[in-house]
Amino acid sequence: MQPQTEVRRLGLLVPASDMVSEVDFHNHLPPSVVFYTARLHQPQNSGIGTQENYQGLVDSAPDAARSVALANPELLVYSCTSGSFFKGPNWHQELSVLLEEASGIPTITTSTALITALAAFKARTVFLASPYPDSVNEAEASFLKAHGFKITTVLNFGCTKSKEIFAITPEQIVDAVLARCDEVKQNDVLFLTCTGLRSVDVVATLERELDRPVITSNSTALWLALVRLGVDMSKVKAGCLFQLRPDCSRLKTAV
Repeated sequence: MQPQTEVRRLGLLVPASDMVSEVDFHNHLPPSVVFYTARLHQPQNSGIGTQENYQGLVDSAPDAARSVALANPELLVYSCTSGSFFKGPNWHQELSVLLEEASGIPTITTSTALITALAAFKARTVFLASPYPDSVNEAEASFLKAHGFKITTVLNFGCTKSKEIFAITPEQIVDAVLARCDEVKQNDVLFLTCTGLRSVDVVATLERELDRPVITSNSTALWLALVRLGVDMSKVKAGCLFQLRPDCSRLKTAV
């Protein structure tokens, strides 16, 4: 009889309108890792990047963290990119502290995972593919600049509502990115932003076609969560990121 594998537990905090994060975690986590989800409040039909939308996420997050903590996860993941950088370059850490104090459980955010992944690649320049309005893309560029990374070019899908993000198909993502192939190759990394964008499953195709590292919001969160748990991720098929470890010399928040 083979020894039973220890089950590792994550808690996922997901915006109410996000229909992708849980799918990506389900499809790409190793079999030994399970996750439990709590959903964060968003006003119905609120626009992407509005103060009302972000405040709903923040206000509901402590209760959501306490709720999912009842399942005894070892780590919480705040699964929202713009929601973890919209208050400035240190907000991702401040948000983690807020949720750790509410739940008693270590917490990472998508934005923390993003800058950790870019540091692991020793990247400097980033081609951004984004469903966000221009104002959110500008805030993301400012956030990354504060951490030593430069967005040189933005491919914008021009969404204003969350349901529009889910409507973008993986095939549309591939076609739109490859149409800008030469521009992408002038950068160190291609980043497909937003946890609600169906992009993890196109990473392998884009890396093969572009010969560049490709990361997404959910792939970086998956990666950093597995790093923090100390789980083997060599069999995760979500890009070359999963062959790397954080560069702790460059980023204090890596571990």
